[in-house]
Amino acid sequence: MALSAVARAGEKLSLERCREAARETGGVERLLEAIEDCRDAGSSLAKSRYQLQARAYGSASYQSDVPNPASMTDFPFELYPISKFQYRAGIAFALPIYSGGQKGLSDQLDSIERDQEKLNVDIRSNDLDRTVDDVFLSVVLGRKSGEILRSQLKALTIKLGDMRAAFESGKVYKNAVLALEAQCTALEARISGNDSETSGAIKILSIITGLEIGEDAEFEMPRAAESRSVMIDPALAHLDLEGEKIELKRQLSRASALPSIKAIGNLGYGKSPLNVFENNPEVYGVVGISLIIPLSDWRDVNNRSRLLDAAATTLEIRRDQAARRKNSQIQKLDSEIDKYDALILAGEKTIEKYEALCGELDKLTNQGIAPASEYVTALEQLSAARLDNEFYTILKLQASLRRESCIATL
Repeated sequence: MALSAVARAGEKLSLERCREAARETGGVERLLEAIEDCRDAGSSLAKSRYQLQARAYGSASYQSDVPNPASMTDFPFELYPISKFQYRAGIAFALPIYSGGQKGLSDQLDSIERDQEKLNVDIRSNDLDRTVDDVFLSVVLGRKSGEILRSQLKALTIKLGDMRAAFESGKVYKNAVLALEAQCTALEARISGNDSETSGAIKILSIITGLEIGEDAEFEMPRAAESRSVMIDPALAHLDLEGEKIELKRQLSRASALPSIKAIGNLGYGKSPLNVFENNPEVYGVVGISLIIPLSDWRDVNNRSRLLDAAATTLEIRRDQAARRKNSQIQKLDSEIDKYDALILAGEKTIEKYEALCGELDKLTNQGIAPASEYVTALEQLSAARLDNEFYTILKLQASLRRESCIATL
């Protein structure tokens, strides 16, 4: 069920809130609850195989020809003939006593499979978090870009007013005014395009999170320390559980070749199967112990063990490769963060120089010493430097969030 919430006036929408909303909208919690229900049901089913088993039975038959007991002896005394109608009903009991430890191993195997299903949900949740991060940060970048472009437009508009006044007083030619008007029009179009992209990103974020996010909603700038809630790498943990499953299957294979013991019983009514010549129905009972000793199953244990050995070797290689990819990813993100730090530092110095240049050209333009085009160019370069720095700041934040996720999930 999608959430119905909006960032209220004065309230900032955080990245973590969007992640939680996306997980709820995506049904992550419901999936985990369903897995737990399956775990309980599977555990009950596994225990049922090793609990008291009871089955009711009944049979009735008619035979057109039955043997004559008198033909089996030469004695002249009277014997009862066997009835052509046969019927029997009762309840059969069986209680496993020893099964080589298969019950406990089956319980553990079922539990591990449920844990793996939960980890699969965690993997999908992490992918969803990364999608939310990317869209959220694109909105933040779009908002920052809009602020910078509007600041540039404001400066151009002020300069355009100055140039119009200078033109009316005959200090500058008409081309200076027309150039500034063209620059303002182009900048307005650029702002409009940026606003459209930002609005589209907000709509996408609304769909992903299920939140009703308005165009005027405020977004809180994420912090690099904000990491995901999953503290175990689900992909590597899934492989670890797969290794446990292989070992359990090995033990289960050996246990299946061990002798098993169960108590059996039968309570019935009819002709006792142990008294062929008794023609009167009666209540009878049978109890006993059943011992099953597998003789040929050990022949397959070795082959299954070889298959499991091969699976364990393959799994070890897969996990080593996954860990290496993870470490390589962390190293790559470290390099990216260092690169963005250097670019941001250089950008700050560049911005300071362009701010000083714009200030000087503004004075010279007002005095008619420098053309307005030089001021416009410097102002564009200042805005470009500011945009680059905001872009690098967002990219650094994105890389930091991903790195923290990698470190937390190793």
